[in-house]
Order: sequence, then structure tokens, then C-alpha cells
Amino acid sequence: MPPHRSPGSGHIDAVTALIFPFLISADSVNRRLPVILLSLYVGTGVTALAYEVLWTRMLSLLFGISIFGVVFTVTAFMIGLGAGSLLGAHRKLSASRAMSWLALLEAGIAVYAVLMPVYMPWLDQWLVFAVGGTGLFAWYTAEGLAVSLVLMLPATAMGMAFPFALRAAKPLHLKLGSMYGANALGGAFGAALPLLLLPWLGWKMSVWLVAGFGGFLACLAYWL
Repeated sequence: MPPHRSPGSGHIDAVTALIFPFLISADSVNRRLPVILLSLYVGTGVTALAYEVLWTRMLSLLFGISIFGVVFTVTAFMIGLGAGSLLGAHRKLSASRAMSWLALLEAGIAVYAVLMPVYMPWLDQWLVFAVGGTGLFAWYTAEGLAVSLVLMLPATAMGMAFPFALRAAKPLHLKLGSMYGANALGGAFGAALPLLLLPWLGWKMSVWLVAGFGGFLACLAYWL
């Protein structure tokens, strides 16, 4: 009798063969899935921190380099991550549905990142029109609101991805420490990645390149 294969394992085999050829000789799909999911979560760490550094650079070009701009950026990012994680933790999803949501979130973040260089100059022009010449306090207030508006939405999506990834990993017996460690290692690489990309491509093409990688991760999560 041929060995039993779970539904959708053909899709998984195809993706595995394309991206992880060294795993083709594994005995079963289930043995490969933990490695693929951990690799996926490394990738989400790369994109999250690369986005944060690149968006901070972009906002500094638009609003000027100041400690207030950096504080607003980090604060908005962390609030979004925390709020998203709390929201995601309260959604009761199966492992397969959680993976689908993870794919949707990664795709949405990638699309948002692609569009950001397009609409950010409009936001800058609106701020100059609305509060230009009104004083330093008004400008910093408007800057803080603008940064919060721009960054909290994608940061919230990133925060929601964490509990969804944990939900998807539960049937595979992956521990919280393994998932967090994989994501943190990816984040360390992602934080340094703009140092290589910015001199070579500039901030706009760098954001689009990272967004392309994020779209690839979304496709991988969807097929899983």
C-alpha cells in the first residue's frame, strides 16, 4: 500500500523542490515542514527590520533628521507591533487558517511598502501646506501624527503575524523559543541589510526589493 500523503502535500513538495532542494530526500512532508516554517519566519524577521530601517531613512529625508523623528518612528512601530500581537492572539484560528492569514498579512505589508514611496511626497507636501511656518511645536506634533499614521498600520500587521505563526507552528511541535529565535536572527540580518542596499540602490529601490522578498514569503506561506 502506498504511503498516506496529506491533502495539499503536492503543493508543498513542489515548493520544497524549488526552494529547498536539499530536503528532497526527506522521508515525509511532515519532517520538512518545521524547517520550511522556521525558514519562512527567519524571512519575516528580515523584512520587518529592513522595513523599519528603510522607512526611518525615508521619513528622515522627508521630515528632516531629528531625535523627535526617530522617537516617533520607533514608538509608532512598537505600538503597532504590540497592538497587532494582542489582536492576533484573540483570534481563534486553525493552523491552516492561521497560515493563510500570515500569507495575507505579508502580502498586504509588501503592497503597502511598494506604494509608500509614491504617496509619501504627497503627505510631505500636505504637512508643509498645513503647518508650515506655524512653529516648531506644531511641526513636531504634525510629524508625530504623520509617522503614526504611516507606520502603525503595517506594524500592526507585523504584530498580528507573530501569534498566527505560532498557531501554524503548534501542530509541528515547534517551540516558542525556536520561533522567536528564528525571527530575531532574521531581524538582525534585516537591520544590517539596508547598509548594503542603500549605497547600491537608493532607498526607493531598496524598499521595493525588500517588498519583493516579502511577496515571495507571502506566496510561500500561501502554498503551505
